[in-house]
Amino acid sequence: MSTAADISSKEILRDFLLKDLFQVLPKTTFERIVSRAIKTRLTQDQKDELYRILNEQKDRVSVSVVKSQIDDLELIDKFNPEQSSETVMMTDLELEKLIASMGALNETIEKEIDEVEAEAQKELDEIKDLVDGMTDLKHGSISFGDSLQALLEEVDQLEDKLKL
Repeated sequence: MSTAADISSKEILRDFLLKDLFQVLPKTTFERIVSRAIKTRLTQDQKDELYRILNEQKDRVSVSVVKSQIDDLELIDKFNPEQSSETVMMTDLELEKLIASMGALNETIEKEIDEVEAEAQKELDEIKDLVDGMTDLKHGSISFGDSLQALLEEVDQLEDKLKL
């Protein structure tokens, strides 16, 4: 990485957006959220696995998007603390480009957030179904009667077809 004086805005933004999940969402906070969202209590191993999967998903989606989008940003100039009290003069064209770039970045990030949220919701629904299935097995409330009957009927149909 660069020296402190050479750190660019892009590097600061990239470093923040590429933080690991545990740096942005502590595991204890994650576990509280999961406990409230899922009615059935998860084991610690299940919570750990879910946390690991979410971190991998975040990495898969954000790394490529953040790196490509941040690199494509056109920044006006590096931050100079000695000029921080001065107004930076920009032409209308430069201002329009900056606003357009920020708008495009915002739209891209929002789209990625929506996709990650949709996938997270899908995975959460799958986990809920899995936990509910485990609960049914644990309490013996699952019924295989219909599925066994359907299987027998399909085997009979297959035997009939083979006899022809």
